[in-house]
Amino acid sequence: LARAGYDESAINKAFNKEYAGPLFEGKPSGTSLEGYVYGQTYHVPVDSTAEFILQTTFDQMYKDIEAEGLPAKFKAQGLNMYQAITLSSIVQRELNCEGKPTPERKDRCYQYQRTIAQIFLKRLKEDDVLGSDVTFIYAADMQGVFPTVNIDSPYNTRINKGLPPGPIAAPGLLALKAVGNPTDTDYHFFIAGDDGLIYFAKTVAEHEENIKNYCQKLCNEL
Repeated sequence: LARAGYDESAINKAFNKEYAGPLFEGKPSGTSLEGYVYGQTYHVPVDSTAEFILQTTFDQMYKDIEAEGLPAKFKAQGLNMYQAITLSSIVQRELNCEGKPTPERKDRCYQYQRTIAQIFLKRLKEDDVLGSDVTFIYAADMQGVFPTVNIDSPYNTRINKGLPPGPIAAPGLLALKAVGNPTDTDYHFFIAGDDGLIYFAKTVAEHEENIKNYCQKLCNEL
């Protein structure tokens, strides 16, 4: 918005406004719009207000969510809209599939997202920590410090049970669909390997073997 010529006061006013509608179900009053500025190409009148532009992104996001039947699917997973967007944002940062160059690669990536979502949903139901590294990285970015596993933040799902206080990114439609349509597997763990691939495991022993074989660099950095 700033690059488009909107001044700081107009931008702050737009982002501090309380928006309403089914997209914002469960969103606590006063929380930020992190996760809601939906990534698409939009064509708006040149004299549009910043608030109008944000509302346009919200309308498109819910239109896509509704077209996929996701409100009911989120509820079937025990999630309200805010929780579903929050979990989808974690899936998005764990694995971004939107930019894959072919439909085949995009679909294969989406299937991985579905299994990642299934693992997180399983951990939520078991009252276990999500254990998502991208959440403590986000927490460190918010605090302007180097990311560490034990960073003191409610966003750090390596040490805090349940979902973080809110979204950590704007999820794409595939990540939203993944949360609404998780796979049905026995997997309980996953890692992103040094080769960029995702490796799943059913047991701690299998997970540790995957780390040993495929994640020496990335996992040691964390």
